[in-house]
Amino acid sequence: MGRWTVDARELADALRTMKKLAKGSTGDGGWTFAPDELRISWAGLSLGLAARGDDALTARLSASAMRTLVKVPLPRTGDHPLRVEGDRLYVDGSFSLPCVVQPRDVPQLLPMDHRPLDVALLTYRHDAATLTAAGLDRVVADAREDRARSVRAAAEALAWLGVEASHVDRWVEAHLTAVAAGAPSFDVTPTAPPKTIVIDRDGQVDLFPPT
Repeated sequence: MGRWTVDARELADALRTMKKLAKGSTGDGGWTFAPDELRISWAGLSLGLAARGDDALTARLSASAMRTLVKVPLPRTGDHPLRVEGDRLYVDGSFSLPCVVQPRDVPQLLPMDHRPLDVALLTYRHDAATLTAAGLDRVVADAREDRARSVRAAAEALAWLGVEASHVDRWVEAHLTAVAAGAPSFDVTPTAPPKTIVIDRDGQVDLFPPT
């Protein structure tokens, strides 16, 4: 899919900086390749390296993959080859990590420091064709599995109250729909219907529902 060459020392120094400053990050990392540059972004950091390559794309790596990557001892002399094949980024010979590949001309629908909620909201904010073009089908599928697993766990914890998975899932659906529309969640506060107050000449007060 694409091959690039960078200076080994520059790459090793960049990853060492990431390791020091991005501890505890839960967001994705981005390796944005151009024919003449590699830009690595993670946890608010963005470091650019001169590169020579034959393609332009962004490879998104999960936080766990980035934490693994910054610990890999890389050579510090000469040119260092990098390549993206399929859904993997090869950083040292045969050593590779899974990634989501996104063409450079496709809008980035997820910030690199996104929350799990941002992923869950993707299908509420974008149509399927847009998500496919952005290379996010696998991300969306994983989020659906996580949601289903969480719904089942919540239903099991509340089963003693007669709560079923379908009840929890309907609540989650309403919650995500409201959040996608800009609300913090949907309103579940019960409201009583308004009533009319009538005071007769004797001071008797009566409440009547609206007609």
